[in-house]
Amino acid sequence: MLSESRTNQLHQAPSPLSFPDSPLSRAVKQPMMLGLFLPTQTGGFSQSTLPRSTKWEFDYNRDLTLAAERYGFDFVFGLQQWVGKGGFGGDLAPRELDQVLEDVYSLLAEDAPRRPGVLVLDEFQAITDLDEHLPSLLKGLADSYRRVSLILAGSQRHLMERLTGSSGAPLYGMAEPLGLGPVETNAMVDYLRQRAAGAGKPMTPEVAGRLIEIAGPIPNDIQRLAYCAYEEADGAIGNDEVNQGMEEAASHSDATYADLFSGRSPGQRRVLRALAAQPRTEIFSAHFAREVQLANAASVRKAVDALAGTEFVARDGDAWKVADPFFRYWLTWIFGATACDD
Repeated sequence: MLSESRTNQLHQAPSPLSFPDSPLSRAVKQPMMLGLFLPTQTGGFSQSTLPRSTKWEFDYNRDLTLAAERYGFDFVFGLQQWVGKGGFGGDLAPRELDQVLEDVYSLLAEDAPRRPGVLVLDEFQAITDLDEHLPSLLKGLADSYRRVSLILAGSQRHLMERLTGSSGAPLYGMAEPLGLGPVETNAMVDYLRQRAAGAGKPMTPEVAGRLIEIAGPIPNDIQRLAYCAYEEADGAIGNDEVNQGMEEAASHSDATYADLFSGRSPGQRRVLRALAAQPRTEIFSAHFAREVQLANAASVRKAVDALAGTEFVARDGDAWKVADPFFRYWLTWIFGATACDD
């Protein structure tokens, strides 16, 4: 059982002010920053009940942005979709989304004779959350505007493959897949050491390498652990600070991880615990099925397919492991190195 003080610590989320490079930390260093709410749909963003005459047109918003820059404003805000969180804002109707994409393609095509026109959509797998027909609309626009190149980037491979890589997918055969591998270890070691030394808390190549081994290969995870280790260190960053940083990072997400874990089926939870304790190669075997108390290898495969489809687990070479290093640590921290309760 965890003590009350430890439980309270686990549920304390860090403030944005805890991160020196966060937008909030940078903002509070300014005596005053001026911003402009930029309308991106008819009516714009407003908490007022009075009518608004703003409208979404590229020329209109361009002129507003240039005027804001001319008058010394620091930034502009686009429409914020806060309705789902109990806030204000407006939802773009499907017709408006279609028009936005068509306008973007049209503007890029107009400029294409002078320079290459490229549309880059990051986290593309989330597009179906806006409207399921948008991938098909994109295909039609790409076919119509041949001089505009389209780059689709995403972090959830199974969803990207569902949209682009499988037969019958809306964008099947339209793009050449390019998988980006991890950053080369020596380059990441040099980067971490340079950043740590520049902040007055150096680390050795061995410590940087161990940090990458624990949190890699995703750069964001590596930098997250590096920051937590930096916060724990009074001077040089060593292995103890890396271990303490890992515990701190996992504790910050305790409530989130608890919800994620409780939302899986009992069999999937036991598979997660087993793979968190140790990556496995022979998981579709009778031995592993007995270990995680599932009926047979087919039951294991069903559980693993469900977990892989939501990127809870992933293959690392020949071995299966829990994909998120902080979730992996949290599982062993809470449950120990066993798949099942005695």
